[in-house]
Amino acid sequence: MKVLNQLSSGWRRTFPTILQSESSECGLACLAMVASFYGHSVDLRTLRRRFPISLKGLNFSQLMHLATRLKMVSRPLKLDMDGVEHLTLPCVLHWNFQHFVVLVEYRGDSAVICDPAVGQRQISIAELSRCFTGAALELYPDTGFVKKAPAPRVRIRDLMGRTIGLRRSLGQIAFLALAAEMFSLLMPFYVQWIVDRGIPADDKSLIGMLALCFVGMCLLQNGITAARGWMMIHLNTSLGFQWKNGVFAHLLNLPLDFFQKRHLGDVVSRTSAVDSIQKTLTTSFLDAILDGFMAIATGIAMLLYGGTLFIPVALSVSLYVLVRSIVYSYSWAANTEAIVHAAKQNSFFLETIRGIQAISLFGKREERRATWLGMLVNQLNAGLRTERATLIVKNAAPCIFGVERIVTVWWAATLSLEGSITIGVLMGFLAYREQFSGRVQALIDNYFEVRMLRLQGERLADIVYTEQEESDDAADFDLGELHHFNLEVHDVSFRYSRFDRLILEKVSLQVEEGESLAIVGPSGSGKSSLLNLLIGALPPTSGKIMVGGVDIVNIGKKKYRDLVGVVMQDDSLFAGSIADNISFFTESASREDIEQCAKLAAIHTDIMMFPMGYETLVGDMGSTLSGGQKQRILLARSIFKKPKILILDEATSHLDVELEKQVNAAIRSLHITRIIVAHRPETIASADRVVHFVNGRLVESKAVEAPST
Repeated sequence: MKVLNQLSSGWRRTFPTILQSESSECGLACLAMVASFYGHSVDLRTLRRRFPISLKGLNFSQLMHLATRLKMVSRPLKLDMDGVEHLTLPCVLHWNFQHFVVLVEYRGDSAVICDPAVGQRQISIAELSRCFTGAALELYPDTGFVKKAPAPRVRIRDLMGRTIGLRRSLGQIAFLALAAEMFSLLMPFYVQWIVDRGIPADDKSLIGMLALCFVGMCLLQNGITAARGWMMIHLNTSLGFQWKNGVFAHLLNLPLDFFQKRHLGDVVSRTSAVDSIQKTLTTSFLDAILDGFMAIATGIAMLLYGGTLFIPVALSVSLYVLVRSIVYSYSWAANTEAIVHAAKQNSFFLETIRGIQAISLFGKREERRATWLGMLVNQLNAGLRTERATLIVKNAAPCIFGVERIVTVWWAATLSLEGSITIGVLMGFLAYREQFSGRVQALIDNYFEVRMLRLQGERLADIVYTEQEESDDAADFDLGELHHFNLEVHDVSFRYSRFDRLILEKVSLQVEEGESLAIVGPSGSGKSSLLNLLIGALPPTSGKIMVGGVDIVNIGKKKYRDLVGVVMQDDSLFAGSIADNISFFTESASREDIEQCAKLAAIHTDIMMFPMGYETLVGDMGSTLSGGQKQRILLARSIFKKPKILILDEATSHLDVELEKQVNAAIRSLHITRIIVAHRPETIASADRVVHFVNGRLVESKAVEAPST
C-alpha cells in the first residue's frame, strides 16, 4: 500500500508548545506561546477567562487587539515566500485560511512550526509555501510588558478530588511491600555466612539452621507479597470507581458551551486520561518509592562491603540518568503528538459513523476513508517516534549496566586475589550490586514515567479545572415563592464574545402565564439565540430575564430548568425503550403518565402499532424512528416534566398539517406558558400573539387573529 511509504521515522527537535483545547482557539494559543517565549508565562485557561472567544475564533485584527492588552507591539505583514526568512521569530502565520501557527525556526530547506492543534512540527519549504497564506504577525514586548513566572504545575492530587481511603491503602501496601523487601536485603548475608563461616568450619548444623530460617522467610515473603497484590487490586478498583465517578459528575455539570467548542473524540481522550494516571499512580509511583528505599539500603550495604567498588556503579547510574534526561524531552513531544492525533482520528471516526447515511448517499465513502487514513498515518508516525525513544532507553540500560557489571566484577576479583576482601564478601557485594543496579534502573524509569503523568494531567485538567455551571448562590431559593409564571425579558442584548456583533439587541417582551407566543423571523435573526437565553443555556450580555418577577439568576439554573420544558431542533433520544425516553429514565414513572403524555403529543397511536409498544427500542439516537415520530416523542418527554413554561424550537416541522393541528390543540389544552419558534402558518396560527425578529431586534408584536370560518 502506497500509504505505508508515508510512515516516517526521522528525528526532530522538540519545542515547548501550548496546545489548544477548544476547536477555535488556535489564535489564542499562538498568542500565549509568543507571550510565554518573551517571559510572560500564561496558560490557555487564564487567557480564555480573560478574553472569551466564540466558535468563530479570531482574525488578525482581533489578535492585534489582544496583543495590545498583553502589552505587546504587533506588526502585521503581507509577504511572499521570499520574505519569510526576514521575519523576526517567533512569528504568527496565517495557515490554510482557517488556522494560526507559530513559525519558530526557518532553515532555508525546512522550517519548524508550533501548531497549536498537534504540537511542534518540522516541515518542508514546499509545505510551508502551500499552507502559508502570505499573512504574518510579528509580536514584540512593549514598554509596559511584564514578565511573569509560570503558574504552578497541575497537581495530580487536585485532579483526583476527594478520594476515600487512598492514604490508608497506600500506607498499608507500602508497609507490606517494605516488609517483603527485607528478605531481599538479607539474602546476600545468607550466601556470605554459608561461604565464610559454614563451609570453612564444616558446620552442617549452622548451614541447615540458616537454610531453615531463610526458607521460612521466603514463605513469609511470598505470603506478604500475595496480600499486597490483593490490596493493590482492591485499591485500583476503589480508586478507579471514585475518580471516574468524580470526573464524570464534574463533566455533566460543565456549561453547554464547553461541549460546543470541543470535538467529541478529544473530550473522550481527555476523560480516559484517568486510566493512565491511575495505573501509573498505583504501580509506578509506589514502585518508585520501594525502589528508592531499596536503592538506598543496598547502596549503604555496598559501601560497607567495599567502598571503592561503588565508584563504577555510581558512574553507570549517572550516565543512565543523563541518557534518560536527554530522551525525555523528545519522548514528551512524541507522546503529546500521538495523543492529539489519536483524539483527532477518534473524533473523525465517530463523526463518520454518525453520518454514515449522508456519506453513503453522497458517495463519499472513499474520500472519508482516505482522510481517516491520513489521520491514522499521523498517529502512527507519532507512535513510531515514541517507540524509538523507548527503544533507545531499552538498549541503553543493558549496555551501560552490562559494561559496569564487567568492570565491577573484574575490580572485585582483583581485590579478592590481593586479599583485600574475602570470597564471601565478594559474593555478597556482587549480590547487592545486582539488586542495586536493578532497583536504581527501575527507580529512574519510574521517576520519568511519573513525570510523564503531567502530560495526561494537563489534558484532564482542561475538564477538572473548568468551572461547573451550577453554583450554590441560589441554592436556598424556594420555588413556592413564585406566585405566577409570567416570563419577562428586559433590554436583553447578547453576543458570543466581545469581538462578535450583537446577535440580540435591546430585546424586551413579556409573556403572560398561560399565553402562547410565536416567534418568527428570517434565519439568523436571533430566534434560537433568544431561546438559548430563555432556557438558561447562555447568559445575556446585558439585561435580565425574569420569571414571576424574579431574575432567573436569583432562582438558579437548576431550579429554573425544573420549571421549563424544552424541545430544541437538535435534541436527541437515548438508547432505551420509548417509555424510557418519554419519562427520561425516571424509575418512578407510571405507565398512565407516560401514555397520557404520548397522547397529548399525538404519538400514542403510532407507538401501539409497534410490536413491542412502549417497550420498543428507539435504536442509536432514535435511528429506528421517523423524523416526525422522534419530534413527538421529544414533545411527550417535555410534557412529562409537567413544566410551567414550554419552549419549542420548530418542534413540529416534520409533521403533516393535520397531525400538527392535533399537536397544537393538545398543547393549547395544557394552559401553560408556551413560547414557539416557527415558520409554518399552522403553528403560528395556534399562538395567541406573534413577535417578529429582524437582525436581532424585535420589530413587531401583534395578536393572532382568529381564523375565519
